[in-house]
Amino acid sequence: GEEAAAACPRDLLVTFTRGYAYRPDWSQASFVFLERALAWREEMGACGICFGAPPARRELFEELCPSGLIGHDSLGHLVVLE
Repeated sequence: GEEAAAACPRDLLVTFTRGYAYRPDWSQASFVFLERALAWREEMGACGICFGAPPARRELFEELCPSGLIGHDSLGHLVVLE
């Protein structure tokens, strides 16, 4: 519904719109798959995961598995180490 669409992250809406643009029924397919994704996110609690407390021993994890931006490639694109 309209309320769910207003609460939906904009990047998720864009992903579904672009992801199914090749289909003749893209608007219907986008809606169906977006609805399924939103139900899954609700069921798994995916929307609140970023706002909770950091995981236990986070500092140790970051020390053992460094990640982040490490520079630019020859075309000027950011390079991320994961």
